[in-house]
Amino acid sequence: MTRRKRMQRRRAGPTALAGAYVGSVIGAGFASGREHAAFFLRFGADGLLGLAAAGLMFTLFGAGLLRLACRRRTQSHLELLRALAAPRVAALFDALLTAALFVSLAVMIAGAGALVHARWGAPELAGRLGMALLTLAVALLRVDAMLRAHAALAAVLAALIAAMGISALPRALESGWPPAPVEHDWVPGHWAASAVLYGAYNLALTLTLFGALGSEIQDEREAAAGGAAGGAVLFLLGLCVCLAVAASLPGAGEPAVREIGEIPALPAARRLGPWAEGAYSAAVGLAMLTTAVSSAYALAKRLAGASGQYRAWALAAVGAALPLAGLGFGRLVGTLYPVIGYVGMGCLGLAALQWAGASRRKGRR
Repeated sequence: MTRRKRMQRRRAGPTALAGAYVGSVIGAGFASGREHAAFFLRFGADGLLGLAAAGLMFTLFGAGLLRLACRRRTQSHLELLRALAAPRVAALFDALLTAALFVSLAVMIAGAGALVHARWGAPELAGRLGMALLTLAVALLRVDAMLRAHAALAAVLAALIAAMGISALPRALESGWPPAPVEHDWVPGHWAASAVLYGAYNLALTLTLFGALGSEIQDEREAAAGGAAGGAVLFLLGLCVCLAVAASLPGAGEPAVREIGEIPALPAARRLGPWAEGAYSAAVGLAMLTTAVSSAYALAKRLAGASGQYRAWALAAVGAALPLAGLGFGRLVGTLYPVIGYVGMGCLGLAALQWAGASRRKGRR
């Protein structure tokens, strides 16, 4: 095999990019149904309009940002931000997004501890340590191998979520899509604003992954195809999660509940039998792993810079995230994720301005 062919094999193709994109977004909040209950289903049937709007954001910004990252041959989100904004503004968002990556990594490690304790009664520390080791094992692979492993994990995860949603469809339609009873002090009160915030905080974290992968993408068409495909898959999987959560809500004539649970889709899994509950627990665990790998990879790439010390920084990042994970899954999600969303809205605004300026310049020629 020639050196050129070996380099081409190591580059990221559309399928691997779409898998990495999906895996970076589907974290514990996505797979558990908690995010969809808070951002969409609390508005009842109107929440489906919000889900469609968020899906459109995922598709358009995913394709556009990946294409820009490929064109600029970026190696971290800082280089991608410099393509979107003035140096000082880029530096500000760089600091915020680097912190967001660290928070995301800690949240996934904390979530693994909570899942292990809730499902099997094991100490949370054991779950956190196990997730940290698995994250390092995948993140330290060569780029092409890491992306293939990431895409495989995302494919299994997507299949489990799709099976849950399809099986829950009859019950969800019977329920009439009543508003989900959730606490929502940190989520906007209108479905459209809620959808924008949801899309923004997820895209803020994926922007960091896109920046890290820019130099690994072969051409711009593959980048756009991977981003668009990943966004479309995220919409469909989000719809499946909404079906599963809607199926768990009380129907007409059934006693109402004051507050939906921490893992709203779990009752739907229980209705299908023990095998489904076990498969669903595995899906949530895989969601945490794929997001943790994306966060660790992008964070280590940013911190390593041109030094080439990626492995050392990956080890340091995961090690530093463990103490923060000890604060607990619910506390970290409830206090820090909305902040990431507002940072993401700023980044997406910069991207929209950059693309609008480029279109005007083309129109003058």
